[in-house]
Amino acid sequence: MKRLEKYILVEFLKLAGITFGAFIVLFLMVELFENIDRLTENKVPLAASAAFIMYKLPPIITQVSPIAVLLAVLLSLGILSRHGEITAMKAGGLRLMKVLLPLFVIGAVISASILFMNEAVTPGAFKKAESFEREWFGSGQSGSFGTSGVWIRSDDKIFNIRHIDLKSKELHGLTCYIIDKDFKVTERIEARLVAFDPSAPSAHSGWTAPAATVLNFPEGGEVRRTESTNLAIEGLGPPEELTSLENFRLTATFSELRQYIKALEADGTVPTSTGRISKAGWPSPW
Repeated sequence: MKRLEKYILVEFLKLAGITFGAFIVLFLMVELFENIDRLTENKVPLAASAAFIMYKLPPIITQVSPIAVLLAVLLSLGILSRHGEITAMKAGGLRLMKVLLPLFVIGAVISASILFMNEAVTPGAFKKAESFEREWFGSGQSGSFGTSGVWIRSDDKIFNIRHIDLKSKELHGLTCYIIDKDFKVTERIEARLVAFDPSAPSAHSGWTAPAATVLNFPEGGEVRRTESTNLAIEGLGPPEELTSLENFRLTATFSELRQYIKALEADGTVPTSTGRISKAGWPSPW
């Protein structure tokens, strides 16, 4: 590496270290102050509290990297221009592209590193943070994310939700399996849409399906099928508790998202770039 390229690269890395450090410290302080009450109320040990804050570090790095790199580039070029170094380089016969080449190279390296972190590090750190919150704070509902949507276990019910729209407080493609002590399915509820009503009575979970299909499986009898309207769906928490489940999708790896999209398309659901889903045809009985 030539001396000029090394000089530009070193100056950029110095400023990038400062910008990255400033943003990371700022975000970590915000996370600490947002969770300090819960940590103290639940008497979380200092080491565990520090580990919980560190779990937030990989997502923070991926979030602040674009603005931090951009700010470092602007500052490094501004300092070079202020000291007349860019003018001196042009006077020496150097092309501007050659001057900027080290910045393009290091930018590509940082982008590749962030992509790798999003695939290999961030999902694991996020899952550890969610596990910590369930263990110490008791928040959220247990569930898993896979190619078939979100699975939730609640008492005597198992829910499968194809899509969670937290903005409109709606669940799309819900299937509820009601099981007995022997883990046999006694009833199945299928609903294309389930909406949340915050004004529902406290005894009601707040989730209601405008139209639903209920299948009963009595022992030694025929399966009974009924169509219900405004059916209350019990066993699900409010939308705020489902946020942790929806975040699995936000932090899923590229391969997981691709498999999930393929599964949606196989069921006749067409994912769109707006974040919503359109129904190109639902599987039976819809």
